[in-house]
Amino acid sequence: MGAMHLDLDPVLPTTLAARAALDVLHRLRGAGFEAYLAGGCVRDLVMGMAPKDYDVATDARPDEVCALFPRTVSVGEAFGVVRARVALEGHVRLHEIEVATFREDLGYSDGRRPDGVRFTSARTDVARRDFTINGLLMDPDRPSGRVIDWVGGVEDLRARLVRAIGEPDARFDEDALRLLRAVRFGARLEFAIEPRTLASIRDRAPSLARVSPERLRDELVKMLVHPTAALALGLLVDTALLPSALPLLATVPQGAITALRRIAALHDRSGHAPVDGPLALAAVHLDVPMTTDALAARLGTDLRLSKAETRRLTGLLHVAREAAEVARARSFAPKARLLRRPEAASGLLLALSEHAWRGEPMDDVGALHGLLEATPHDVFAPPRLVTGDLLKARGHRTGPAFRAALEAAETAQLEGGGAEAAIEAAERVLRAS
Repeated sequence: MGAMHLDLDPVLPTTLAARAALDVLHRLRGAGFEAYLAGGCVRDLVMGMAPKDYDVATDARPDEVCALFPRTVSVGEAFGVVRARVALEGHVRLHEIEVATFREDLGYSDGRRPDGVRFTSARTDVARRDFTINGLLMDPDRPSGRVIDWVGGVEDLRARLVRAIGEPDARFDEDALRLLRAVRFGARLEFAIEPRTLASIRDRAPSLARVSPERLRDELVKMLVHPTAALALGLLVDTALLPSALPLLATVPQGAITALRRIAALHDRSGHAPVDGPLALAAVHLDVPMTTDALAARLGTDLRLSKAETRRLTGLLHVAREAAEVARARSFAPKARLLRRPEAASGLLLALSEHAWRGEPMDDVGALHGLLEATPHDVFAPPRLVTGDLLKARGHRTGPAFRAALEAAETAQLEGGGAEAAIEAAERVLRAS
């Protein structure tokens, strides 16, 4: 890949987020404080990318920021971080901009957050950040030379390198999540990890176990939902982080390679449709030798997924794992039961991706996908002709066979039978019980 063209005098776009960031910065400066755009938004602007959000760094203390912006939200005031909420002219919705006071961290006993902070200068604040490419500041009011670089971030952007600021071991000992962040930035930007930084990551890979499940999940999902997910998985292997990051893959022979190919195929086939966290996790773990429900429950617990996310993950795994067999079924009922699941479309996308990367025929699953797209949903889930109340009215008592009887009635209905056929199917099961 050729040399990257970097813009060291970027002009902010006219997006609402950029306008809100400028509003915050100028109000701080108008009150006599020092303030800059900081971190990832500067990196993205220099690279010609549109930042998703903006952060402001300042010498104003949290209480001084709160006095200027009464609608602040505290997200870490003890560490100098608040979110300023501002209203832009002509817009009702408030926009949040994270504002962090320049600080120096005073030790990391838990390997996650500083034991305390000392408010300090802009240069000292940059020195405690994670990677050089994230250690850039920007003064949007300068006529030229808007980017301020004290750590060699611009040089590393040109060289396409992820490099820890200062001593890599110290940066990773402060917060083990930075091990995963190095991989995410390396994959997303398609950068190499600088050799000393890479050696430190490999040496400290076991310390990833100290990271909370919630933070681990958030970082993994950011990696896996991005089109560069396959690169991220490759880097997890290369950095020796995979056993700590995705331990269930260790139970699958060639699990990392299979997961890498599957997630790449999924992103290739998804087109413009977003790949969300549950779908990405389902793709990576499809081969894990556990029952579907047990696997989804395990991932839900280990990664602290919400109930809704765990339900979606369960449905996706069911659809993807059962699609080929159901597609070959002669009867309509099993197809209807699979295709009426909320996760049917995404689960079939995963199943088709699986066949694609393996080079297997996709006729059966493709036909199932076509049936889903061509058929109204109520055909798969029509109002039931036989209900529990109807069976009880006909003199049947509830019992162990009741559920099976209702399923038999629905099967008869889905296969084109009317009410009499559905009732007979249900009563046949009840008589046999």
